[in-house]
Amino acid sequence: MTIPKELYDQCCPEYQKLIKELEEKNAYSTRHNYNHDDPSKESTEIILKFSDNYLTPNKYWEQCVNTIVVLEPKPVGWEKRYHKVLAIARKHFYFHKRINEDFFSEIDNHSKMLIVYEEDLDESGQYYSIDEDDLSYPHNCLKKCFHHFEKYSLRLPPTNVIKKYEQMKTLYTKIKAVEKDADKWIKCLKEFGNDTFLLNNVENRLGKNLMDINLWKTYMAFLKEDGKNQRLLETYSKYCRFFLDDKEMKEVYKSEMIKYGPVKLQWKNLFDFEICGDCGESNPEKDFDGNEKSDKDESMDEDVESDTDCDMKDIEQIDKNLYSTFYDKFHIQSFHFRESLIHCILKNANHRLLRKLFFSCKYFFFKQPTPICYRLKMDSEECFEDESIVVKPSSNLKIFFNDTYITGSIEINKSKEPVNKFISNLIPCLYRCEAKYINLVYQNLSFEELKFLIQHGGVIELNLSTSKIIDENDDYIFLEEITAFLPNIEKLRLERIKINANTAHVLATQKFNSKINDLFIDKICGEPFDSDQFLNYLIVCKQRSAYWAEYVYVF
Repeated sequence: MTIPKELYDQCCPEYQKLIKELEEKNAYSTRHNYNHDDPSKESTEIILKFSDNYLTPNKYWEQCVNTIVVLEPKPVGWEKRYHKVLAIARKHFYFHKRINEDFFSEIDNHSKMLIVYEEDLDESGQYYSIDEDDLSYPHNCLKKCFHHFEKYSLRLPPTNVIKKYEQMKTLYTKIKAVEKDADKWIKCLKEFGNDTFLLNNVENRLGKNLMDINLWKTYMAFLKEDGKNQRLLETYSKYCRFFLDDKEMKEVYKSEMIKYGPVKLQWKNLFDFEICGDCGESNPEKDFDGNEKSDKDESMDEDVESDTDCDMKDIEQIDKNLYSTFYDKFHIQSFHFRESLIHCILKNANHRLLRKLFFSCKYFFFKQPTPICYRLKMDSEECFEDESIVVKPSSNLKIFFNDTYITGSIEINKSKEPVNKFISNLIPCLYRCEAKYINLVYQNLSFEELKFLIQHGGVIELNLSTSKIIDENDDYIFLEEITAFLPNIEKLRLERIKINANTAHVLATQKFNSKINDLFIDKICGEPFDSDQFLNYLIVCKQRSAYWAEYVYVF
């Protein structure tokens, strides 16, 4: 059986009978499939025919979609049928996790869901392009999306984007905390202020558990209270085509249809009270809330537009003589600060304040000539874009960098011989480094050079998996000496690291503010490593407020 037995057993006897017939037709179609060019067509049509009359569980839509997608070679017209299936399935509360975004974007903002599938967030940022819009609504991958956005951005993320992200992160936590209480959950969804977001997420949850009668009734009560009459009647119609034995709800639906209807519905087996008009005329045009549109509304819109045009025409032109001699009479940026105060401000300013000072007056850059680079990357061609610098392995660093302040990410991924000293040669050209994302491939660094890059404590990702870090005695570094500078680390990859008998105890005393979701350590040396002790440490740390690792690889 396609649907879970648990769901089947909870369905009413009449619906169970229909499901049995559907399964028998499906099985017969599979055994006697004569369409070798398109083996998905017959089974898909059977399910679509069933969906014309009854609310269809998600598992059948998954079967349709998966059957179409796996076809090789693709038959003629497969894409058209694929989109047709997805559009119909959407009306049955099915939200496919991998869809044609362009196809749905104009329909209902399908992508704005509480649940974002992490496998769609490709590490390279190529498959799923993170932009500001992905940070503007609450969902389960907000933090990961923000880190992608930060890591691959060409300039410092705007303050308003960061503020919006923080708000959405707080709202998601609030939504998650009350998800077991349907009424409170819907009210929290409403706080986002987007009707489509709320409706999609409630219906997505209903589709995953059609037997959640409490959510059904809470949702319908919300739609009625909020005046979404058309959506309310559509939801009643779906409920009554799944809970076929609920005669009481059908009577409530009938009274609501008389009060708020008629509306155009997707079903072929319409009830008597659902038929629109005695002559089968089409439904009157309605707005999103189910209210009929009138000629009066259209004329009011025209009046508003004409009034706006009149207001624009009434704006008087500014007399240019008012400001023509302004620069002759006034001195701009005449500072009365003592030199030592300006010097103190500049020397202690972080990169955000420096940006503002440099933007306000070139005097500040003259006093503190510190170019700011948000992202440094190595590639085959040299390039400047926004606050990003791309260099080649052979680039002359003194031309590109002069007391430069790196604030976002560093990505050095070339392995040819001269490149392994690239970072060592770069550091003397830098003023400061506060990069959060550091990916160094085949680099040979001293521990002092590494500290220059990570001592600010804000590193989120550090990948040194193919690099060599040594101290002044040409010896490898203890793990705890590196993690002492990484209180906010979430992804850590190291190679050729030393561990001693006290490593686990020292790690236990260090403070980690974030949850490390990726820890990879290769080629450990030093004293014999007690893996059981380290495992016990991980278990203890996982129970604390500052979590350790989800994925741990130690070799």
